[in-house]
Amino acid sequence: MKEIKKLLKFVDDGSKITLIIGSGVNRHAYNNQKNILNDWNSLLNYLFDSNRRGLNSNFILEFERRIVAKTALQNVKSAKKTEVDILKKLCQKIKEEQTLAVKKMKYPTFLFNSDLVENVISLNYDLIPEILLSNGKPLQLLNLKSDSKNNRPNNSNRCRDVNGIKYWHPHGSVLKPDSILLGLRKYSKNAKEVEQLRKRYKSKTNLSKKHSTDNLNWFDALIQRPIIIC
Repeated sequence: MKEIKKLLKFVDDGSKITLIIGSGVNRHAYNNQKNILNDWNSLLNYLFDSNRRGLNSNFILEFERRIVAKTALQNVKSAKKTEVDILKKLCQKIKEEQTLAVKKMKYPTFLFNSDLVENVISLNYDLIPEILLSNGKPLQLLNLKSDSKNNRPNNSNRCRDVNGIKYWHPHGSVLKPDSILLGLRKYSKNAKEVEQLRKRYKSKTNLSKKHSTDNLNWFDALIQRPIIIC
């Protein structure tokens, strides 16, 4: 906690921070032991029943290569079902692993202090910090105002509020397989959504010289707040 407070010295307006967490936090909690929660090679090998060593430095491209190889001889409908099944398999495994992790891993829960942190942008699919900090209470999903034409909730405006901190999962979460972003196709489709968020933010700030304090999506939380990356 002292380290976080030191990093906050540059904040002179009393703003709370946005904390970005990735698989390194899980690696730290597991004392650098690799598993599906913190290592892409372990995750991809599990999904595709492979023991391949080493990994293309771009895991997005690596997933795309493997899914294309697996579905090359299938028609479009079958290929889509195969990808859906793989993402369901991923979520089921992460649910199992996070249940074990919550019981035995030493997770750095001190990071999530609502006096300092307002938003957490998790690049992970698991919900370990939310589960640990909710004290056994059911996690409520908030569907904030959507700017999409069909007003359908998506990764951009879905979050969970735990003890006064909003947790965002822009890459998707374990509870919703079709929200998971993996592969070039999914990321390419998501780029359009990110551009919409950017335009929305610019439009909002152009209307008011002062940035709104309302974080309606993870992009707002990223742009409007000081950031610490873990």
